[in-house]
Amino acid sequence: MPLAFKCPSSRSGHITSVDESDIYFSTRATDMDIAELLVDQEITLKQISLEFAEELFNLVQKNFEEPLCYWCPDLKKTYASLESTIAHIKDAQSKYLEDGTPDFLIFSGKNIAGLISLSPLDELKIKSEIGYWLGSEFEGKGLIVRSFPVILEYAKNNLKLKTVELSTSVPNIHSQKLPLMFGFKKAKIIPDAERLADGIVDHILWRYDFQ
Repeated sequence: MPLAFKCPSSRSGHITSVDESDIYFSTRATDMDIAELLVDQEITLKQISLEFAEELFNLVQKNFEEPLCYWCPDLKKTYASLESTIAHIKDAQSKYLEDGTPDFLIFSGKNIAGLISLSPLDELKIKSEIGYWLGSEFEGKGLIVRSFPVILEYAKNNLKLKTVELSTSVPNIHSQKLPLMFGFKKAKIIPDAERLADGIVDHILWRYDFQ
């Protein structure tokens, strides 16, 4: 069963420290230069960009009949065609320019493995929601677990957020391990949050408050 958000490690419950020397950005500016975050020797997070549209589209297409698109059915609409994929990338770029919330493609070596993102900020600009998904062929390698501290550090240090949230479907027990691993607390149950292929499911909203 895949790790997947409402369709985007430290076992002590605290955020793993990320050394500043391990984080690299190209010029962060309104020209949408690609920002890169080096997670480790295998994983790089790259700001979503039109140059990756075809590879991103192909990855989701390969997963249309896999568990990923069962748990994240919205992906089938978002990536239904290359044109819709391009439209999604442009929307993500506009969001980033507006409030700095990124959509990072997760690269395993030279291949796109999935995506991890922060939703648009709330009205007070102190809260965002983390979303993520991973292609089925890249599961079991710890890519999300290893990328998660970096997106948390970005939310805390770059966006100065006070709270991040995460939503998982109640039946997807496997997806609930990640927020527990990083010290998220259950905030509430959201009834009838999402329609899957075989019915409507509730979601758990998880919350992490930065110290």
